[in-house]
Amino acid sequence: MGSDVRYGEIEYKNISLLSRFLDRRGRILSRRKTRVSAKVQRKIVREIKRARHLALLPYTADQTRIVRKRK
Repeated sequence: MGSDVRYGEIEYKNISLLSRFLDRRGRILSRRKTRVSAKVQRKIVREIKRARHLALLPYTADQTRIVRKRK
């Protein structure tokens, strides 16, 4: 999964690359699952957080509020 990722190409604007390191619920995948080095994982986490802060990536998979119907 992460073996073809270069340190220099990881940046917050590259949403397609960063989304590969998120699961379906929007959580950041661990190093064991992504198979990247510690240095690359730290940069990935930092750039995902930057992209979330700038609203380029969602914090969770479902950002909408669920309203229950009254009976």
